[in-house]
Amino acid sequence: KRLFSLIDVHDLTRVGWDAVGLTHQVLEGKAGKHKQGLYQTPVELVLFMVDALGLDDEEESSFTVLDPVCGSGLFLLGAAKKLYELFASRGKDPATAWVHTVGTHLLGFDSDPIKDALASMNFLLRAPADSDVPPPVFQFDPLLADTDLFTDRSLMKRWNKGVEYIIGMPPWQPLRKGEQVRYQGRFITAHGRQANMFSLFLEASVRVLRP
Repeated sequence: KRLFSLIDVHDLTRVGWDAVGLTHQVLEGKAGKHKQGLYQTPVELVLFMVDALGLDDEEESSFTVLDPVCGSGLFLLGAAKKLYELFASRGKDPATAWVHTVGTHLLGFDSDPIKDALASMNFLLRAPADSDVPPPVFQFDPLLADTDLFTDRSLMKRWNKGVEYIIGMPPWQPLRKGEQVRYQGRFITAHGRQANMFSLFLEASVRVLRP
C-alpha cells in the first residue's frame, strides 16, 4: 500500500529507470532483500549487458529476448530501450516502435505477483501515450514447469519454439534441503552441497535457448 501511495503522488519516471523497483526495495528493507537473494543491478551494467546481445544487427523478424526471473523488469526495460530506439531510427512512429518492441520481442517471467506488478508498472510508465500494448510480463515459475519454460502453450504460444536471447540476473540464494530434493529430479545443478537457485535458472534457461 505504501508503494502504491508513492506512485500516486510522485512522477517516478523522473527519479530513474527502475524507480518503482527501487522504491519497493527501500520499503522492504535490507533483511527482506537478503532473504530472497535479490539485489538491484546497476543500470550501467544492465545497459552493458544489453549492448552485448548485439540487437543492433537484428531485423524486424521474429526473435525473443527473455528474462526468466525479471523482478521489476530492469533488464527488459534495457532491452526495450535498445529495440525502441532501433525501430524508431528505421522510421517507425513512437507507438508502432513500442508495439514492435514490447508486443513482439520481449518476454519476462516472475513467480512473485508483486514483482510482476512492478515490472508491468515500469512498462506502463514508459509506454507512449497512445499505446495500448500490454506489458510483456507473466506470473510464471520456470523452475516448477512440468517440462520446460514453455509448458503452458496457451499462454506462451508465440514463444513455444524457444528464444534467441536470454538476459537477467537470477537470485543468488542457496537451496534449502527441502528445495534441493524437490528440484533434483529436474536439474543437474540441484545436486551437490553448493546448489544454488542461480544455477537452476541458468540450466532452465539454456533448455529453451535456440542454437
